[in-house]
Amino acid sequence: TLTVTDSGNNTVDTWTSTTTAHKISGLKIGSTYKLTETTAPAGYTVAESISFTVGTSSQTITMKDAYKNHTVTVKKVDGSGNRVSNAVLTLTGTTLAGASVSQNITTSDADVVFTVQPGTYKIEETTVPSGYEKATDLSFTVGANDSDSSTHVYTMTDNKVSTTTTTATPCTVTVEKLNSVTKARVSG
Repeated sequence: TLTVTDSGNNTVDTWTSTTTAHKISGLKIGSTYKLTETTAPAGYTVAESISFTVGTSSQTITMKDAYKNHTVTVKKVDGSGNRVSNAVLTLTGTTLAGASVSQNITTSDADVVFTVQPGTYKIEETTVPSGYEKATDLSFTVGANDSDSSTHVYTMTDNKVSTTTTTATPCTVTVEKLNSVTKARVSG
């Protein structure tokens, strides 16, 4: 919902935006007004208000809404569900607006939380703690209207490195010395 007020803070016009530009009639040339977004569309943040002065010709005032930030939560555990510390997780991707994103976070005893705009992302374990195998990469999309609490909670599991001990089986080796032409045994 958008509202235009005059310098005395009196409401001149209020409407809900659509994909069509909204025209306001009756504004006084030389007067200053304020365009305020009181409610943003779903998935967007409320835009900053814009003050403008009406000129002698028609003019266009453009208000830009930014996408809301979303949180992506990663639980870093081992195969038994215990927290894994000292792994470095790298999030890379592209926002819906086309911006490239790259963030690194080192795990501790708490969940790892990334803050992102809507877009397509991958989380990779770029540093694996000693004694563990690298976790499988996560790929996902954050939509403009996604719910953070249920949609973007993931678990990355590091399995412990397998340390199998092999025992040598005793065997016997026979060595013989032969003449290269006759194949007869040679002593000495």
